[in-house]
Amino acid sequence: SYSLNSAAVPAEKGGVIIFYVTGAGAISPLPSPEGSLSPANPLPTLSAVPSVTIGGDAASVLSATAVPGALGGLVQLNVTVPTSVRAGK
Repeated sequence: SYSLNSAAVPAEKGGVIIFYVTGAGAISPLPSPEGSLSPANPLPTLSAVPSVTIGGDAASVLSATAVPGALGGLVQLNVTVPTSVRAGK
């Protein structure tokens, strides 16, 4: 639903959540020239997909891409919340 999650509005087990991160590693292809905005086509992806855990449980990373139109270095991770995670973790 693209809503913000909180203790009052938790992400659902099996649902997809989005993280925006920096410092995730190398992307390919690199935006040219360096320091320019990330393109939508071709969409740069992380060279190595990071591992993500939620409440100590492994989460599935569906995609790890640059954010189109954002400065290089901003990465969007689409992650599935494990169905095994305990509430409040």
